Amino acid sequence: MVARKNLALGEEIALDDGTKVRFDSVNDWVSLQVSHDPTQGYVLVFAILIILGLGVSLTVKRRRVWVRATPQDDGRTLVEVGGLARTDQAGYGEEFTRLARAVLNEEKS
Repeated sequence: MVARKNLALGEEIALDDGTKVRFDSVNDWVSLQVSHDPTQGYVLVFAILIILGLGVSLTVKRRRVWVRATPQDDGRTLVEVGGLARTDQAGYGEEFTRLARAVLNEEKS
């Protein structure tokens, strides 16, 4: 059987088989690892660019405009214009009217 005992500096313990274990000294040691990643600067730059890109994408007004042209039997073409704003942003109705008139080539009255 192995004996267990906390030894102070200079103490000794005898095991069952007659072996003596003595605590003489302690040597301080340290394990260090040094590494260098040359791409760490790029990671920071790209992280900042991504955050800036997301910020810009949130400030851009997104709108969708559809135009459908359908030929009619009498030789004329029916042009329909539809639009959708991403959110209920104020002023989209007036802007859509201007876009529709520009597509239909109408004069502003």
